[in-house]
Amino acid sequence: MARCGRSSESNRIRQNILEGVGMFDWPQIDWDAFVAKRRSLFADFMKREKLDHAMLCGFDNIRWATDIRTNYTHDSNYDWFCAIVETSGEVSLITNDGGSTEERPFASMPWLRRRIAGPSWTSHWAHPTVFVRLAVEALRAQNAKRVGVEGMHFEIMDGLRQQLPDVEFVPILRPLLQLRKIKLPEEIKLVEAACEAASVGMSAGINGVREGMRDIDVIAVTVDAVYRCGAEQLSHAVIVAQSSPSEGGWFARGERLWKGQTFFMDMGCYGVGGYCSDFCRVGFVGEPHRSVRKAYTDLSEVLDSTAAELRPGIRCSAIRETINAALKKKGLPETPYSMGHGIGARLVEYPSIFTPELMDYDDALEEGMIICLEPSTHVEVNDVVVGLKDENQYVVETAGLRKLTRCGRVID
Repeated sequence: MARCGRSSESNRIRQNILEGVGMFDWPQIDWDAFVAKRRSLFADFMKREKLDHAMLCGFDNIRWATDIRTNYTHDSNYDWFCAIVETSGEVSLITNDGGSTEERPFASMPWLRRRIAGPSWTSHWAHPTVFVRLAVEALRAQNAKRVGVEGMHFEIMDGLRQQLPDVEFVPILRPLLQLRKIKLPEEIKLVEAACEAASVGMSAGINGVREGMRDIDVIAVTVDAVYRCGAEQLSHAVIVAQSSPSEGGWFARGERLWKGQTFFMDMGCYGVGGYCSDFCRVGFVGEPHRSVRKAYTDLSEVLDSTAAELRPGIRCSAIRETINAALKKKGLPETPYSMGHGIGARLVEYPSIFTPELMDYDDALEEGMIICLEPSTHVEVNDVVVGLKDENQYVVETAGLRKLTRCGRVID
């Protein structure tokens, strides 16, 4: 494997960034060792899959395997860049943020052999003929024979197979995400820090609500606090304000929040290093109706009691069954959709927490997984449906789940 140390200058710059955000302490990580671990894991993965090359397009997989950040925008996350990784660990990056090809562009990333200029500021699908030509040239130059591919558009794969008939292309996204579901100790620290930044934002939003504010104002307060913590990017921020969550669904609509209303906000962020958080809280404008307060109290108790019982070895489908049985026992409607998901360098990862009939994998919890549990229910007050949702993020440890999201509930 190629040398994977960072220059001392790169480490100094990164540390200055961490210290400069103020208000928030991000964890101290030995980045050289951490990046080396991930690259070594990916090299072992390629060996097990009998690959001589891998083509990565997802922002999370590129960063996890190569430490190159490519999530400039939401659009860029999956089809703007392509990292061609060799068994040596060296990388050729087809990029769209440069006008010419560069050899060994970054001293801090000696494994990045080449940045290949591609169609600028646009996706692969916009110029598939050009993208295929660039990829074919790189793969031919490296004598590729068996290439693992993730996240490639159909017309791209069709072109690659036509022009490289002697090369075997195999899908690797699912086995790669299965590999990533068990987190390294450094990843757990970085996810926990992202959860803390999201908790700061959620506290600012939920506690800052005043009568007459718009739903978009609540999100603005939340997002402002998250970015002031030094988060890299927002993963999502959706808000449902009752009235009723019918038309418009999960999205802010500029509606004002009046006394007696209930809302819930589901949000998260990518923290330093590109690791994600995700959780949800219910907020009230003034005193909620007693049936709403009781339902939210019951919902939160169900979430907490279920989380307290979970241990490694429990199947994910059993988590959904346990929570829905507990909601039913309290006289509340069951959660109709997924009860949660894994999370890490991507907002939604393995394991999935749903019904076996609608999952390819019904994973058992394992030590080192990080999961979100997010049951929801609703009550009717004066013919208005009031949706309620509660979500926490946890790391699976030997003794059970440890909660990572620390923003308290309004009812606590």
